[in-house]
Amino acid sequence: MPEKKRSAVDVLILYLYLSVLILTGCGRERQEIVPAPETQEQTEEEEETEAETETIQEAEWITVHVCGAVKVPDVYVLEAGSRVWEAVEAAGGVLEGGAPDYLNMAETVTDGGKVVVPFLEDVEEQPYGNGNAGLSGAEAEGENGDGLVDLNTAGLEGLMTLPGIGEAKAQAILEYREQTGGFSAVEEIMNVPGIKEGAFAKIKDYIKVSR
Repeated sequence: MPEKKRSAVDVLILYLYLSVLILTGCGRERQEIVPAPETQEQTEEEEETEAETETIQEAEWITVHVCGAVKVPDVYVLEAGSRVWEAVEAAGGVLEGGAPDYLNMAETVTDGGKVVVPFLEDVEEQPYGNGNAGLSGAEAEGENGDGLVDLNTAGLEGLMTLPGIGEAKAQAILEYREQTGGFSAVEEIMNVPGIKEGAFAKIKDYIKVSR
């Protein structure tokens, strides 16, 4: 083979060799950077945080006014479904001289309601559970000393001593009384917004109307 042609072949072979080296990265393998997987500890912490967030979102809360013979009378935010005893405990418990037995401690408190713990000196002559704990004087005794709450004369505090009657419902009773000129029968209280047959059944034995 002529020398000139041999040189051309050598150049071609060299070119092909260099091309192969370039395409294969000079024989070096490419390494991909893979992110490190999350540790088990991080995953568990995230799951706990998500669970706590869901619990907080699902929880429902109510606002209750606790006063009377308690250590710290105030407005408290409690979990929905809380009982009267839990509301009293939130207020620091009963003071010495208080009469918690005059309340139904197992009753469920309602949003916007009021829990009044009476003092023993105010209720010692009244039977347990008559619904009038915390009242005194003519308002507590009624016109004939019968211990019933008169719908036509009782004030806001007196009405709130009735079972299941919080401040909002008591205010509604006063507004209805002012608009209509008074109640003519105890059953008429069911005309007050928010007081239906169920609520009336709880208070009917503790109320009366003066003529």
